[in-house]
Amino acid sequence: MFADVYPLKRLPRGMGAFTYRIPQELEQDVARGSFVEIPWRSRMVRGVVACTHEHTPPYAVKPVRHLYDRSIDTQDLGVYEEMAQETIQSVSTLLYASFPSPRRRKTHERMIDRPEESPQDIPGPSFRKMEIDWATRLDLSTPELFVQVPDVQTTALLVRRLVHDHGKPVLFLVPHKHDLDVAAQVLANLRVAVCDSALTIPKRFDRAEAWRSGNIDVLISTRLGSTFEPPKTLGAVVIGRSGMDEHAQYDRNPRYDARRFALSWARVRQATRIITDTAPRCVDADLPSVPSPFSPPKSVTIIHLKDSVRGSDHPLLSDALIDAIRETGRNQERVLLLHNRKMSGERPASEGVEALRLALSKQIEQDIGIITAEVQDRIHAPVLIATQLYYERVYHPLRDSFGLVALLTADQLSYGLSERTSEQALRTLHEYAGIAWRSSCPLLIQAWEHALLQRMLLHPQTFFRELCQSRKDYNQPPYSTRYEVTPKDKSAWFITNPTPTQREELKNLPDSVIIKNLTWL
Repeated sequence: MFADVYPLKRLPRGMGAFTYRIPQELEQDVARGSFVEIPWRSRMVRGVVACTHEHTPPYAVKPVRHLYDRSIDTQDLGVYEEMAQETIQSVSTLLYASFPSPRRRKTHERMIDRPEESPQDIPGPSFRKMEIDWATRLDLSTPELFVQVPDVQTTALLVRRLVHDHGKPVLFLVPHKHDLDVAAQVLANLRVAVCDSALTIPKRFDRAEAWRSGNIDVLISTRLGSTFEPPKTLGAVVIGRSGMDEHAQYDRNPRYDARRFALSWARVRQATRIITDTAPRCVDADLPSVPSPFSPPKSVTIIHLKDSVRGSDHPLLSDALIDAIRETGRNQERVLLLHNRKMSGERPASEGVEALRLALSKQIEQDIGIITAEVQDRIHAPVLIATQLYYERVYHPLRDSFGLVALLTADQLSYGLSERTSEQALRTLHEYAGIAWRSSCPLLIQAWEHALLQRMLLHPQTFFRELCQSRKDYNQPPYSTRYEVTPKDKSAWFITNPTPTQREELKNLPDSVIIKNLTWL
């Protein structure tokens, strides 16, 4: 009797299962999903059995050396096989990431016991009462839904509600490590484990085992946690900031989209699926939605830069903006000026921000700080000029508050060649609006072409429906399956709705070729 085995190794995308002979004493015990030890070149490695059969191969095969006292369900193994097919890579590579090597001396994760509490018992800085009431009363009985939220903090509030109501484990995915920190603070006092790619292999093993055994209330994770086999009692999968590309990894092994992985686990476990962001993606267009606590800030001003009066020699410093900054300073409140990175062209963003700071310093008396990828200077100053990096790595909705949020060149968000540019611009614009909403402060938006921005901010649902219809009319993802293929040091090419033959051709490409599934991004 023979077994086709997926070695737990990073293997090229064209490699599948390898055949091994099952010793007679193990024939009754080895089955699909069994973990075994197999010889691989000059050493022994772990593997997962894909299937067993009695077809004698026309070459000599090595025997299975050991059967481990654990296995993975056939249905669960099918999730890994499905994800490998979607991303054109080997099943072995995904399994290698999902089942880290065990410690030689086993230790146990320390978890905080979950107290008896209600969603209102939130530690740390307070939420708005209406936000807590909304999370408490929200109908979460629908198996899958989209929820519009202002930030990760509100998503974490929903996770807390799910754990309190159902007492079942929740997988909470976020795109960045900074989001992990925000979510963990909201979920303090639950049995929470945090997981990201910085964990050592032994710690990954501990996290994966504690999660699989159900000893964790909430696994808050960036991409990696989505690959771990979840507990049988999984209650919900919650995806925060679902529109961020960082949920997917295609530039190196293992290649996968964490959102797809997590939602597949939810379907297998029949768990609730909640997708959240400041605005939906077209792939989520058909999902039911619920009333959101998020509404436009109390005051929104859109300044048309073509017609605005400027007392400064800098094109982005309109008189209306400078007056608003001065007024906010008189009220002893902070100002956040968001400077779109694209305005800096090929130059480092810090050059454009530094020039803006110099020009603004001639108009106001307050100290001015800057945050870019290259420079972080006086970040607690009364006036802060920042790129998108501020939102991704610094901004903390439980801590940071402003008296004015201003987006200096908003229409630059919608400039780009991708069909997803408008979708991403809608989400980013509402992320910035969420900062103003959280601070209960005015939002000031400057634009060269303000009509599009008005529709995106004031009529987002209409804009979104038209956007999705346009992509459907032109057979663009997610209404078609599209792969972007980028050979090393060459231009990318695209393939839409590949045939089985074309898929096999893609699998035979070397791993140096990046194959990105654009369907779900």
